[in-house]
Amino acid sequence: MARIDSLKIFYEVVLARNFSTAAKKLGLTPSAVSKQIGMLEDRLDVRLLNRTTRTVNPTEAGQIYFDRARRILEELDEAESLIADMDSNPRGSLKIAAEPIFGRAILARILADFNEAYPEVRPELFLTDHSLELVKQGFDAGIHLGHLQDPSLTTTMIANHDVILCASDDYLARHGTPNKVDDLHHHHLIKISSMEFHQPRQIDDYFENMNIRRGFRVIVNDTDMAYHAAIAGIGIAPLPNYLVMPQIQRGRLVHVLPSLSTEAHPVQLVCQKNRHISIKTESFRTFVVQYFKR
Repeated sequence: MARIDSLKIFYEVVLARNFSTAAKKLGLTPSAVSKQIGMLEDRLDVRLLNRTTRTVNPTEAGQIYFDRARRILEELDEAESLIADMDSNPRGSLKIAAEPIFGRAILARILADFNEAYPEVRPELFLTDHSLELVKQGFDAGIHLGHLQDPSLTTTMIANHDVILCASDDYLARHGTPNKVDDLHHHHLIKISSMEFHQPRQIDDYFENMNIRRGFRVIVNDTDMAYHAAIAGIGIAPLPNYLVMPQIQRGRLVHVLPSLSTEAHPVQLVCQKNRHISIKTESFRTFVVQYFKR
């Protein structure tokens, strides 16, 4: 059992790239985690991790060990899921990876309702720009924004999302409300830059698709920053509708040029294709689909 525990600790440290983060997730102290890794390296007589003051990264041997550890832990989780499914009662931990903006804006509300419906399931939500990689590494499910073509993954369509132009009421009171696309040339615009490598292209190219390539008041590489800049009254920003609709309903943001239409992009729940889908994962998938049908 101690060897399984050390596998789990090592796996979480590599995943988090940080002793403190891994320790918090495991319910241990950073010193206890560091001690376990040291004992593991002593037992194997090889260095598994390169350590710096802020992060840890696997050595070549560490990456090999991590890949094998992942497979062992996946098999163990699958065995436990199969046993748990025998009584058809969803229970246990449910690891979910999601892109940060969507996770903060939407998933907290979903998980609150899901916890009430399935009190014996304990969701573990990991917000990351690499949600698909975590699903491949053993997470039960991931939330992916946009189209996906990956034969190793299975997808379930749960919603569509659009990009809409938004500004604060204060900004529009000072600068006027644009009535047509050409009016945008005379406004302060907030551009989201392609420096954010995971940024959905319909946001990154929004103004370029309107032949607007200059005159930006501010350029940011983060959707959340653009969102707060719009609320602060800096200018007009293209933002995902799932992020801004609550603020539009509260009057903090105004939908600008609502007659504009953009291509709808899918929000998909992703699982490994060749892995047993546990009853807890299937329950979550069904719950999320029904949530967006309300």
